[in-house]
Amino acid sequence: MKNKSIQRIGRNPLRTLKRLLTFMFSMYRLRLVVVILLILVAAYANVRGSLFLQVVIDQYITPMLATSSRDFSGLLKAVITMAGIYLTGILAALVYNLLMVTISEGTQKKIRDQMFQHLEKLPLRYFDSHADGDIMSHFTNDTDTLRQMISQSIPNLLMALVTFVSVFIAMISLSIPLTLFVVCSVSLMFFVIRTVANRSSRFFGQQQRNIGW
Repeated sequence: MKNKSIQRIGRNPLRTLKRLLTFMFSMYRLRLVVVILLILVAAYANVRGSLFLQVVIDQYITPMLATSSRDFSGLLKAVITMAGIYLTGILAALVYNLLMVTISEGTQKKIRDQMFQHLEKLPLRYFDSHADGDIMSHFTNDTDTLRQMISQSIPNLLMALVTFVSVFIAMISLSIPLTLFVVCSVSLMFFVIRTVANRSSRFFGQQQRNIGW
């Protein structure tokens, strides 16, 4: 019965993720909205900074080298602007990471509290049929894995998604042939990564079962 329960959970990762996000939004709605906005700002700043580097080279550095000009005022303003863009992205990333720490720790505590309340209502036969280490693993190892996913995996996934979309739009606007070449290369990389990820996920699941089950 226990193994069947684990398999049902494993077959519905999106349902589990949706339930977790709903649980988080019920407690930290405003903070999560701020985190999403800051992730958008950080992703935009990173992409915008990379594109602005092209402007600095094409409109300032290359003409200065061609004319041997010593007027650095325009270049200085451009460099300051680019630094401001990157600084905005760094500050946004710093703030949303700090917010995610408080959100993940608070969510972990709430989950542990609810688990303990549920544990108090279980009959004695549950404790007779489950090892103490298995029960404690739910409170330590499993909840800590959730905390890491909330504080790191989810923000990184959203950041990567926004960055990917922004970069893809920028690439199309610059060169369609190069975009097609990159898409083919990324597709090959995605296939390799997916193959490795499927194998590593099985090993991770086995590790979790060995630790907690």
